[in-house]
Amino acid sequence: NNNDPRFPTCRVSGLDAFEVMSPKPTSLDRADLLNLATLQSAASAGFGLSMLQFRTPIASGLPNRTADNCSGPLSILVPLKVSPTGASFPGRRSIKVQAHTVNGIIDTDLMKFECRVSTCGNGVVEIDHEQCEDHPPNRVNGDGCDQGCQIEGLTPTPTRTATDTRTPTPTGTATETPIATDTPTPTKTPSLTKTPTPTPTSTPMPTNSPTRTLTRTPTATKTATPTKTPTPTKTPTPTLTFTPTRTPTITNTPTRTPTKTNTPTATRTFTPTQPPRVVIDSPSHGAFTTASSVTVTGHVENPLAGQTVSLNGAPVTLSGNNFSVSVSLDAAAIFNPVLAELNIPASGFRSRDRHIVIRGQSTVDGAYSAQSIALRINDSGFAALGPIIRNLVPLDLNSLIGVPVTFQVNQCIQDTFLGCLGSVKTFTINNANIGSFDVTIDAQTGYTHITLTLHNVHVDSHFTGSGVVPDCPLTVDANPVVIDANYDMIPLASDPSYVDVNQLGDPNVDLQNFNYSLGGGVACSIIQFLADTFAGSTIRNTVHDQLAGFLRDPDGAGPQDSPIAGALQTALQNLSIAGSIGGALGVELDAPFHSINEDTNGITFNSDSRVLALSHPAGAPDFSASLAIPEAFPSFGGTTPVNHRSYMMAIGLGTSTLNQLLKALTESGILNIEITQLALGGGGAVQITSDALALFIPEFGNLPSGTPLKIRIAPTIAPAFSGATGPNGELADLKISQLDIQIQSFNGLTTYLEIGVDARAGVNLTYVQATNDISFTITNINTNDIVAVILQNAIGTDEASLQGVLPVLVQQALPLLSGGLGSFPLPSLLGLQPVGVEVSRNGQFLTIFINLQ
Repeated sequence: NNNDPRFPTCRVSGLDAFEVMSPKPTSLDRADLLNLATLQSAASAGFGLSMLQFRTPIASGLPNRTADNCSGPLSILVPLKVSPTGASFPGRRSIKVQAHTVNGIIDTDLMKFECRVSTCGNGVVEIDHEQCEDHPPNRVNGDGCDQGCQIEGLTPTPTRTATDTRTPTPTGTATETPIATDTPTPTKTPSLTKTPTPTPTSTPMPTNSPTRTLTRTPTATKTATPTKTPTPTKTPTPTLTFTPTRTPTITNTPTRTPTKTNTPTATRTFTPTQPPRVVIDSPSHGAFTTASSVTVTGHVENPLAGQTVSLNGAPVTLSGNNFSVSVSLDAAAIFNPVLAELNIPASGFRSRDRHIVIRGQSTVDGAYSAQSIALRINDSGFAALGPIIRNLVPLDLNSLIGVPVTFQVNQCIQDTFLGCLGSVKTFTINNANIGSFDVTIDAQTGYTHITLTLHNVHVDSHFTGSGVVPDCPLTVDANPVVIDANYDMIPLASDPSYVDVNQLGDPNVDLQNFNYSLGGGVACSIIQFLADTFAGSTIRNTVHDQLAGFLRDPDGAGPQDSPIAGALQTALQNLSIAGSIGGALGVELDAPFHSINEDTNGITFNSDSRVLALSHPAGAPDFSASLAIPEAFPSFGGTTPVNHRSYMMAIGLGTSTLNQLLKALTESGILNIEITQLALGGGGAVQITSDALALFIPEFGNLPSGTPLKIRIAPTIAPAFSGATGPNGELADLKISQLDIQIQSFNGLTTYLEIGVDARAGVNLTYVQATNDISFTITNINTNDIVAVILQNAIGTDEASLQGVLPVLVQQALPLLSGGLGSFPLPSLLGLQPVGVEVSRNGQFLTIFINLQ
């Protein structure tokens, strides 16, 4: 209910109710329960709204129509995870809320929070969230760098100081006098400084302009020769001094002289020349475009004479230090690499920058892919559902009629001049029951025809007589009673995740094989004419009218449903495809219905889809969009497309849904891998060392023998399905682009080689009968489907030597990607167990065909 200047035509709408979807009240986590209470209190106490829980009101309130009304800040708890050993890991919490407007609109919002382990105190300034680090590292306040590695206070401005000291007359012998220097951690506030005792000298030394130099290495000063002694302090570093002394002795006199000072002295500083570097400025890495070409701009940093610059192998002309080149894009390739390269031919120096431009449409993070999941239920599937739906219909004829029910008759049967000798006072229906009933669902073009067949309908009744007329029993039987009606299925307007079943018109009730019998023998035969009347009229009409009234839609086009419509609606709501697939794969999958279409063989449920990651581990990427593949929504026949087998139900996944799934799983960290062992040849896994890698990349033999190494793999772009079949005829074609592979020292501080890898693989969906699951299987990658580009080359190898090791490295990642995609169970339907029939392509949708038993 807030006005937004970005959307001036969007009208505000009052709030009616509020529900916290996550965290759930069933959580046992203390932080979840506190967050739930915080959110519910803000909506209920703060705004006075009605509160919902599992779509059921738990607290009443009033609509809030106040525009632009915001709460104060809310405290959301996101505790770190702590292992039994005391190690800390990032903590994460997701909050999902729904606001219901007075106009019936439901707005759902998902917010994700992450508490990361502090990096303060590790000795490295992370410039994106820290301003300083103490040396030695600590998290103590009051020393200029606080417990959060933020600067405390300001540093006094250094002043120019001259030193005037005198020494005795020098002798002809020069002796080294090492002076140990103990210097403090550099801070931005004055601190106690340990300074060496000054050596007497006969000549005043000039002090140059102050230079603030941060260095790490305190070293002893040779006073007999000029030295450069860098010290990690803002206290003056030693100047170049030649000091002859009288005595041929070595004197080591470290002294601690606390001095609050920040006095610079002359220091020779060395500024290294930065190497040239080529940088692509635009488009950004992973950018989507539907255009056939893109303008690539970039620049060169620290240019040198004799340099050459190329883009995708073609020379480019610099304008100053900048370049701008139009590059054609291949729609079939989808991932289009743009490689900028700078070369210095004289030295062999090379710098590269590589961006991937995605040629294709995109689905923005959090948006829905339209018509991307298909659910098909054939008439044979509804036949299996019939008994389930029957149990959901509370068909009790006694309750419908309201037995016992009595009708006043008061008819004289034997009238004489002496008066009425016998009469029938009342007629009473005592009991009515149904032996059993069946439900048959028959899809038709544009609607669904449902038939209820009631077997052995039996009614017990009696006449109450007086005088010569006794009480006479009357039984009525009908077998069968056929009730049929037509129904329409549409997405529920208030929540399209559910089916809305509506009855079209009143049901038709046909009492077939209707017969009755009057008991009581000869004495009751005198009221046979009444039996004919009441059985053929009163009882028949009562049974007919009560059944028709019970099965009628109580409010026509209103929100209430007829019993059959409600039963079918309940049955279909329990078919949770999104929940079973999303829960098994560890993502949030939403699949609201786009449309529901009936034909003569069954019903097809057409759903939009959205897949979101439930967590973003530290180091895992966060993408703004996934690849969208325009595809025709599939049609379904009576048999499977490959083996032509009959089936009851089918689930089809479009390529755009699968790409959203790949994006969410990649954001969940399935491709962030560290490998310390490699499976080489036919043997077992071996530790990655310089010797092992030298078998593939000889330059690693230059490292000390046995140097432990590791391989770090990280995605920079989410893998994507192209919509085509795989390279070897697999169900799907998977493309991986700019997978970043780094070979590092075991502690991760040194990167010897960094490679950007593109690859193509085939993917199959397989039905696993033992577990009744559908699993993703990634086939082996052909060597010619791998493209590798060296991005950083500290080891000095050449690209040709990589061709032997790259397939091995990429194959190490594939089982983990395949395992991350994992498997998901076939969804059950109201207790009916699914059994896989076939997994194949139906159009461009990967489809699982199922029977129910």
